[in-house]
Amino acid sequence: MWVWWFVIIITPILAIIAEAKGKRYQMNGIHYVCSNKTFYFISVAILLFFAGLRSTTGEGNLSIGDTRIYTSLFGTVVKDSLGEFLATADFEDDWGFYAVMSLFKQIFHADEQGLFFICALITIGCLFIRYYFFDMRDSGLLFFSFITLGLYASTMNGVRQWLVSSILFLSFPLIEKKKIIPYFLMLLFFSTFHKSALIFLILYFILDKKPWGMATKGMVVTALFLLVTYPVTGPSISKFSEHSSYSQYSDMVLQSGGGSNIFRVLVYVLPVVIAFFYRKNMSKEKHYNMVINCSVLNMLFMLLATTNWIYARMCIYFDPFLIILYIWDIKYAVTPNSKKFAKLLYIVCCLAYFGYQMYIGYGGQIYTSQFLGIGV
Repeated sequence: MWVWWFVIIITPILAIIAEAKGKRYQMNGIHYVCSNKTFYFISVAILLFFAGLRSTTGEGNLSIGDTRIYTSLFGTVVKDSLGEFLATADFEDDWGFYAVMSLFKQIFHADEQGLFFICALITIGCLFIRYYFFDMRDSGLLFFSFITLGLYASTMNGVRQWLVSSILFLSFPLIEKKKIIPYFLMLLFFSTFHKSALIFLILYFILDKKPWGMATKGMVVTALFLLVTYPVTGPSISKFSEHSSYSQYSDMVLQSGGGSNIFRVLVYVLPVVIAFFYRKNMSKEKHYNMVINCSVLNMLFMLLATTNWIYARMCIYFDPFLIILYIWDIKYAVTPNSKKFAKLLYIVCCLAYFGYQMYIGYGGQIYTSQFLGIGV
């Protein structure tokens, strides 16, 4: 468990140093910081190092999330070369992911551990490259929130979906620039990694709309409809997903009658509610439309997850925006004299949430690594 606490401490410290050594500038009356790349990406490299070298096998909490399942798939579905994979592939389900993994295995002679490292490199790399270009102040809170709000551990769980999510997060300026053809071609390609990416064929026309208007109201009404009609629509959604990547989750939650818990819901609802009341203050921030609309969707999917955990898996696409909104909330909803107290309170709450998730929610999820000799 010490690895989690090590990264919680060291990566924000390095990010704070990166910000202190960065270049400050002002745009539209807002102060930004272009952090020092060396210290910033050393911090990113630490996250990558432990994510990529986590244990590939182990029972229960000795293996994080779906890791041991992917270990089996990397040894069976993934072939030694792209040509060998294409010769035997049925081109169904998520064949694109395994084709690319076969290509990586051919080029880098990678074993299962190597493929996990490559996935972590792409996922964490894409996320933090895009975060870097936000030029946000309080980059220490960025790294801290990424870990304590559960995103870091989550990237080691839904490997395929997080891989797609990170690339879409890096590429969201294509939506703002109305680059529909390259964006749709990219979506079609990555839908062969995870079919759920096709939802962005619709969301493309919504995400850059002005927040809190008709688009937001439409999303809220749709979510409320699905929430209220769950006894009717729930089984239909489960049936629709029974042949998808979500089938195992759907069956589990329908049998247990469970979904998300109240603590997770609060974590997703609170920043959106605060942002609504301070919407005029933060409206000049970079990528404001995208951040708010994606955060609203994130909140709505988590609310729907109280009925069926399947919806929570969709939050993987919007979770990267959650951190940004929290930092904006602290920036705009708190008076200058109260900022230090607000940040301290935020840190305490995040640590409490992290402790709850890791020790209770996940039943004591520990970090192990055969490669590093940690916990094995």
